[in-house]
Amino acid sequence: MDSSQILLDAALVFGSTRSPEHLVKRVLEQLVFLFGAERALFALFDNQGHIEHAETHNLAWAGPGTPLPVSNHTLEEVLHHGRMRRVIDALEDVELSQRKSVLLHALRFILAMPVHAGDRVVGVLYVDSRAPMPEEAERQTEIMRGLATLVGLAVENARLLEEQRLRAELLAHIVHDIRSPLMVIASNTGWL
Repeated sequence: MDSSQILLDAALVFGSTRSPEHLVKRVLEQLVFLFGAERALFALFDNQGHIEHAETHNLAWAGPGTPLPVSNHTLEEVLHHGRMRRVIDALEDVELSQRKSVLLHALRFILAMPVHAGDRVVGVLYVDSRAPMPEEAERQTEIMRGLATLVGLAVENARLLEEQRLRAELLAHIVHDIRSPLMVIASNTGWL
C-alpha cells in the first residue's frame, strides 16, 4: 500500500474520533499496525508538559504521574525542541549504543515524532524495533510525519468538540437556572 493511501485511511479513522482518550487508543493501534512496531507509544501533553493521555504497546508504564518508559533524552528532544528523532541502527550509533534501554531491549530502529496542534507540540508518536530498517527509514519517516500532522489536526478537533460540548452544557445549566426563577415570578404575578 502506498503512503498516500495509508495516510488517507488514517485520516478517516482519526477524523471520526471525538474524544482525546479514544483518539490516543486509535492512533496507537494505527502505529503498531503500520510500522509493525515491537514497542510503541502515543502521549498527549498539557501546556506544562505533563502527560494528559498516553497509551503504550509492549511498554510497561505505571500510568499518570510516572515517566514514560522510553528514553527521557528522546522525549526531551521531541517534546521540548519539536524535533523528530530517527535512529536507523541504534547499536551503531556512538551516542545511543551504550544507553541502558538500547542495550536492554536490543533496539535498532527508533522513530519519535512531535505532534503539533496550533503553535505548540502537544504529543509524541514513538515506535522502535529490534530490526534495523535502513531501506525503509525514509518511507517510515514520511508516513510518521504525515500521521503526526493528521493526529495534530484530530487532537485540535477533539479539543474543540469537547470545548463546544462543555459550553453547550454550561449554557443549558444557565438557561435552566434562569428559567426556574422566571417561572416562579410569572406564576406569582398571575396569582397577584
